[in-house]
Amino acid sequence: CQGQAPYESGAMPDPAAVSDTAGEYFEVLTKADVDLNGVVLQVGTTRTTLSSPTCIAVTQNSFLVFGKNNNSGANGNLPPLTAVFSGTLAQSGGTISVLGADGGLFDAINWTGAGTTAWPSGASMQVKPGFETPADNDVAGNQCVTPATVRYGLPDADGGVGGDRGTPGQV
Repeated sequence: CQGQAPYESGAMPDPAAVSDTAGEYFEVLTKADVDLNGVVLQVGTTRTTLSSPTCIAVTQNSFLVFGKNNNSGANGNLPPLTAVFSGTLAQSGGTISVLGADGGLFDAINWTGAGTTAWPSGASMQVKPGFETPADNDVAGNQCVTPATVRYGLPDADGGVGGDRGTPGQV
């Protein structure tokens, strides 16, 4: 399966605006039309299988957000989730894998050091434009921390966006 859609394009293992158990998310970009039925999300060793009695259709070039909590009031006002995943995005590092129904690997991405000076709490990691392939998204130099001016989520006291740094569900 490797090299086919979908693949990981970003992750938030250490949200600051809400708790980790509510606000962790990762993002997947599809490079082709796909039915997600049977796709397995693996976070560390914990697996979540996507399942529906009908087709879970996703179109080419869609950004999908998978989070810990489907309640936008609790998860930092993430966009609608494609699905809720089990497991924990450990701040010290880990692996997220997307597997086909046949067990074949679509993509896996590793990270280290969230909540550090290089990757501060409340900032997502995203794949740089032009490096959106299963091989390129694993290279540390092809990943970047979301800029401080790019935020989503809960409004701050003066009505601006005061949530965490990231672009869940979009480029």
